[in-house]
Amino acid sequence: MQMALIIVTGHALATSAPVKRILTLTASVAKTPAQGVMLVTFLGSVACVINWGFGLVVGAMFAREVARRIPGSDYPLLIACAYIGFLTWGGGFSGSMPLLAATPGNPVEHIAGLIPVSDTLFTGYNLFITLGLILVMPFVTRMMVPKPHEVVSVDPALLAEEPSFQKKLAADAPIAEKMEESRIIAFIIGALGIAYLGMSFWKRASTSRLIR
Repeated sequence: MQMALIIVTGHALATSAPVKRILTLTASVAKTPAQGVMLVTFLGSVACVINWGFGLVVGAMFAREVARRIPGSDYPLLIACAYIGFLTWGGGFSGSMPLLAATPGNPVEHIAGLIPVSDTLFTGYNLFITLGLILVMPFVTRMMVPKPHEVVSVDPALLAEEPSFQKKLAADAPIAEKMEESRIIAFIIGALGIAYLGMSFWKRASTSRLIR
């Protein structure tokens, strides 16, 4: 269930309109192929720390945006840089092993007990390694930029922006279709989910204080 939620929520976040606008704005910072490679590496690494499902999608989207904006970009290298963020995901907020070790009922709980994320993800050495990878890898990939005659580019027509997934409904569209495309309903459902998570964390924190 955790893996399914990571992928679904990561994809939903990465393909949302606000994130797309941020990616477009960020891509405009890079002016040369080398800068584009470094920027894709950095953003992909940070995105995978947040959520590996998010990094999986947003890295590829950002690489395409950079390739579309910067002529002479080596597309295979940009895609490799987009997924180099998976060097950092294991030490990020969606790392499988740290989360599993902190989950009640995990297969090794009877051996080592529950291991809180404060002893794994938020230790000094993990933060140091993760931050080091985020800062160093852009310079490593910068050294991989091929010479101009070795660049493998892609047809710009294949990188055209995709049309918005939001449908434009006719005035006489059925109520069911209007409800399906309603942003208000989507916001309400999202707010309920956030409220549920907040209450769940608050109850667990209260229970922990009572036990202590």
